[in-house]
Amino acid sequence: MATLEGTVRQVNWTNPHITFVIEKDAGKGEAAATWVFEVSSPGVLTRSGWTKRSLQPGDHAAFHYAPLRDGSASGYLTDVTLPGGQKLKYSLTPPDQAADK
Repeated sequence: MATLEGTVRQVNWTNPHITFVIEKDAGKGEAAATWVFEVSSPGVLTRSGWTKRSLQPGDHAAFHYAPLRDGSASGYLTDVTLPGGQKLKYSLTPPDQAADK
């Protein structure tokens, strides 16, 4: 797993997978870069408490993701931490079937 901080530039809330285009913050000796993160379907995120407005263009956050094997500037998003500390997570397991009930 990896983490990067950046600003949401575009949200594609469509089936079969939602994608977020992120402008990665420039770091020491690094330029800003555009990253694309894919997540599950709108249905899975909605059941996990997300809405179309959970992340909007201009929002800054920390993005936790599984990088792609080819090393490209993209990955599978696992969760997001907003500046106030709120975490946006999702689960492929429906809430009524969760093991930690």
